[in-house]
Amino acid sequence: MTPFRIAIATVAALLLHGSVAHAIRPVTSQGCGHVGSANPIYPSNPQWGPEVQGGATVGITGSNPRAGNGSLELTASGNLSDWAFYRRNSYDAGGFGLLSMIDCLSFDWFRESLNTPTDIPWAAQTPVLRLYVNDNGVEDQLIWEAYYNNGGAPTVNDVWHNENLLSQNLWRWRPSTGTGSGCNFQPPLNGNPLTTFSVAGWASSGCFSANAFVSAISVGVGSYWPYQYHGFVDNVQLGFAGQNQYAVNDNFELGTTTTPEPASIVLLATGLIATLGAGWLRRRGGSA
Repeated sequence: MTPFRIAIATVAALLLHGSVAHAIRPVTSQGCGHVGSANPIYPSNPQWGPEVQGGATVGITGSNPRAGNGSLELTASGNLSDWAFYRRNSYDAGGFGLLSMIDCLSFDWFRESLNTPTDIPWAAQTPVLRLYVNDNGVEDQLIWEAYYNNGGAPTVNDVWHNENLLSQNLWRWRPSTGTGSGCNFQPPLNGNPLTTFSVAGWASSGCFSANAFVSAISVGVGSYWPYQYHGFVDNVQLGFAGQNQYAVNDNFELGTTTTPEPASIVLLATGLIATLGAGWLRRRGGSA
């Protein structure tokens, strides 16, 4: 192959590489109605941090990418004391926003099929999302799990799910007193059914004041889970009425090298053709 033809082939390869790189750029969902691009969260990003106990694990990996080249990978070993969560705090005085003003809450989750029992509720177990609600200095957690929304239907495994939580039920946990029915908590595991409401339902339930705000959000697995679990999470979104952007709109990603823009590739390719083409013509002229 002549140098000129090599140059043409190189240009074609460069342009093809550029078009492929742009085709796999992360995509964002605007299902909650807010405006703004997803915020890439790399492993070194200090906005999110792990909270881990026992043999559970959590971290951003490329094992099962979603909307890019990474996602948050989570495991639990089957020890009841295991848990692993990834948490983002707000350090503003009013947190991310008022509980009563939430108008967007969603995330993507994935559960891998493992050789574990299929009893309920275990067969319905999804990764967990928690909202941390500060009400006059007292912090509660509002916790989403699919089991409290779908009648205990088994999860559909080995595929990604986009979960809109805005109208779904969450149950409440207060670390100092546990959980139970109503606003007056008894110790956990007392036999009383959990009280569940949607986000708007909790805001109007009388269990929170009008000043209650969301101070943090986390996703994770574990805490009294009896079997091994392997899951993934991505694209966490939290928004509030009156805000122009999501308060949280985070896509877990691995760091990548910079890909040249198409215009840069064309300039590089043009220079390559000119250089090799001129050399080829000089050689042709010298041999005539």
